[in-house]
Amino acid sequence: MLFCQSFPTKTTGEEIFKSLDNFLTQNEVDWSKCVGLTNDGARAVSRIHTGLIAKVKSVAPLVQWTHCSIHREALAVESLDERLKKTLDDAVKIVDFNNSMLKNSRLFGVLCDEMGSEHKQLLLYCEVRWLSRGKVLSRLFELRDELRVFLMHGDYDGKLASSFLEHVTDENWLKWLAYLADIFGGFNVSNLTLQSKNVNKVFGTTQSGSFGNKTSTLSIKSGTWFFRHISNPT
Repeated sequence: MLFCQSFPTKTTGEEIFKSLDNFLTQNEVDWSKCVGLTNDGARAVSRIHTGLIAKVKSVAPLVQWTHCSIHREALAVESLDERLKKTLDDAVKIVDFNNSMLKNSRLFGVLCDEMGSEHKQLLLYCEVRWLSRGKVLSRLFELRDELRVFLMHGDYDGKLASSFLEHVTDENWLKWLAYLADIFGGFNVSNLTLQSKNVNKVFGTTQSGSFGNKTSTLSIKSGTWFFRHISNPT
């Protein structure tokens, strides 16, 4: 990492550029050496005249902009196929139901221990953490049998637990869950690879393009399409 700096007030493109420019000037780094810029497409960065990209290009005309591949995962979720979006939402509700009450979480952990499970708890879902979806979905699918037993024999009132039990006993719902777990697990592997040491733009573009092609093929085979945000790595 070159440097990290917080902005106490404004986060406009001009303020971000000033911060970068001051750092490079103080360390005697020529702007002409800047050939690539990656960001999440926020307005402060992407505005035509006042955004960070425009400011950087005014001093480094050859710089090329690349949309952050990690942010594309968040965009992909916004355009999920209706069946996949509902499966994801239901999975999050099941996890929240299990973890929202200490009693539920504790009893579920005891059950997993008695069944000899590798894991004892479902993972909490956090939307802003980019590894969360893949890990949460994978853990939920791994503990599907334990969760089924837990919901069948638990002393619960109301329709909520019954609806969750219908999901974890529905073979088609479990297939969609497994599909989502595989896809977002692949996102995690790809994103971690892109953040490893000695990664250059050529490798990153190839990696993103390869993963985009794989997910496009999976989308066609499954009859869904929500990877339009990552199919083009540039």
